Amino acid sequence: MNITMNNLTYKFNGDETTGVSVGFNGNLDGNFISATILIDPTDLAADQTFDDVTKKELTELARAKLTGFVTTKESGE
Repeated sequence: MNITMNNLTYKFNGDETTGVSVGFNGNLDGNFISATILIDPTDLAADQTFDDVTKKELTELARAKLTGFVTTKESGE
């Protein structure tokens, strides 16, 4: 399934960027996925702020979080 980014939204508190929401959607053969992944400061490297991170890097972080959420696990794990 090809999952594409369809939204990137920054959250601010005054002049400080406090978080980013990344939206994705995709479909294949009648199956559909839609997700909004929240990136917060703890998802960044210790020496990074949101002002240091590119759109590409934010998308990669969000895709990694999305993959972790949708990975199939056996019951009880």
